[in-house]
Amino acid sequence: MGIVIMKSGDFQALMERIEAIEKYIYQVEPKQPPLQEIWLDNEVVCSYLKISKRTL
Repeated sequence: MGIVIMKSGDFQALMERIEAIEKYIYQVEPKQPPLQEIWLDNEVVCSYLKISKRTL
């Protein structure tokens, strides 16, 4: 593992770009309710976990 040294101005520019990407993602991504409010059937759960119904 290495150490990366940056100027504070470069770091600030990097953080601004990351925040801009974050804002873009939140605008483009469709709003979904939290997972605890979504009911899933056995097939969906198995596909998410990549397991068979018998394993479930």
